[in-house]
Amino acid sequence: MANAIPPKRSNKCIIYTLVLFLLVFFTYAYYIHSRYPQVNMALWRDMVTNAKKDMALKLTEGFVYSEGLAVYRREVSDSGIGDQIFGTFLFLHGASFSSKTWLDLGTLHYMASLGYRAVAVDLPGYGNTSPHTIDDNVSFMIGLFHALHIKKAMVVSPSMSGEYSIPLLRYNPELFDGFVAVSPVNTESLSPDEYKSIQVTTMILYGKNDKGIIGKTALKNLKDLPNHEIHKLSDARHACYMNNPKDFHHQLVFFAKRMYGIG
Repeated sequence: MANAIPPKRSNKCIIYTLVLFLLVFFTYAYYIHSRYPQVNMALWRDMVTNAKKDMALKLTEGFVYSEGLAVYRREVSDSGIGDQIFGTFLFLHGASFSSKTWLDLGTLHYMASLGYRAVAVDLPGYGNTSPHTIDDNVSFMIGLFHALHIKKAMVVSPSMSGEYSIPLLRYNPELFDGFVAVSPVNTESLSPDEYKSIQVTTMILYGKNDKGIIGKTALKNLKDLPNHEIHKLSDARHACYMNNPKDFHHQLVFFAKRMYGIG
């Protein structure tokens, strides 16, 4: 007796299976994407919690003086390594924030746990630093470096703080180990040729959902820096470090490792 020939699967069955597979796949992908910000934030909180468990990390805070102004600073360092740090981070802030932002976010503890000196300051008129007319922002920043006993630093400059970081970048690039530009203002104050003369390695960070003119202007102008890299953070707006802290700090750490030649 001849073997029976099995019936062929119909085209409709194949199409139905394919459609079902695609439906399940895209439903799952949408679920993962919609959950991404919450998952990302939870992972970041775990990272900070682990860093704060390190009893060697010490928070110090108080005033230092630059150009006759008492400037409030917060700092976290690892008492277990003393001066054997990889490098120093100087965190500035935007108009809606202060040095406390970096403390509350966990940045200072996290970076200190990785072997860096992490310093954040309240700029004039913000946080615990009184309003004060600064005649020369460059002189103020140089005085701040001296007061903090910083020879060189990785300067992290969001938004408003560009009023201080951009002129310092122009006139005293030797103070920078690197520049982390988070949509800073004041980028239009330098010409393309001035940017092209600056050799400081720069990481430009901005939020994918930042629709403001400041971020767009900063990105356009800072691209003239000869040694730059650009990273767009998903699910983040103007203050991208607040909306997507895990990815922000991931980029920060890898940039610092390259700049300081770590691992």
